[in-house]
Amino acid sequence: MDSLKFQRRVLTRPVKFAQPEARLDSLRFASVALAGNVIPSKESMDKKVKIFIGALVIGAIGMLSMVANYPKIYSPYSFTVVIPTLFASSLELPKAAIYIIGILPLLALYLVWSLIFIKPPFSVPKPTIFLAGLFIILSIAFNVSSYTYGIQYQGQTHTFLMYAYNIIYIGLLALVLKLNKTDASFNNSLGFNLVLFSWLGWVAFPWLGELI
Repeated sequence: MDSLKFQRRVLTRPVKFAQPEARLDSLRFASVALAGNVIPSKESMDKKVKIFIGALVIGAIGMLSMVANYPKIYSPYSFTVVIPTLFASSLELPKAAIYIIGILPLLALYLVWSLIFIKPPFSVPKPTIFLAGLFIILSIAFNVSSYTYGIQYQGQTHTFLMYAYNIIYIGLLALVLKLNKTDASFNNSLGFNLVLFSWLGWVAFPWLGELI
């Protein structure tokens, strides 16, 4: 008898459904959570825009490296741009298109490097520091070994200016790195990449010697 009474109470107990307001709140929460996972945040989009603007700056500086018909103080003919441009020059394309192709490898490296390594907590990562250090060593070795040819073909003023440009860029890299170590942020982490890749594109390995 007791079991029958219990079953009756269970079967006749009113079922309580969630209130419409509670269900709406749950749906709103779920939709916001889904949007946050699918749609990039405005802050994330702003950072990517800054990275792509940086690519335009680096591209302009890289093309400036070869804008003159031969190495000049504003157009150092950095080998990071010269070599791809020489390959592209075999194609029957307008001069502007050849310059764009010449800067593409450096731009691709900058974009991939920045999108991969610029992330919270925005400290300049060890791979970037290693890359910068490697290019600084190679640049110093290249410039020192090219001294005699630079003096002979481009002259003392031009050669010393190339050295001064490189010293300024290396100093800027050190300064931005110090700022980043003191107070890491997206802007100074991106700034380090901008200085590094614009230096590579413009004057890190200037043409010092006889022209082809």
